Amino acid sequence: MKNENLPSDIRGKHIYFIGIKGTGMTALAEIFLSKGAIVSGSDTSEKFYTDKILDSLE
Repeated sequence: MKNENLPSDIRGKHIYFIGIKGTGMTALAEIFLSKGAIVSGSDTSEKFYTDKILDSLE
């Protein structure tokens, strides 16, 4: 994602993703975390292939 597509300063802002285990939401969570945002979210308790990725972001 290009920087010009993001708000000018998202560091410290809390972003909540509904359906965070989906591949698109997981990717967005990684991007926002790398820009300094505080990321959390919700999803089903079922096992997903993105669980390992999300666990590594904590």
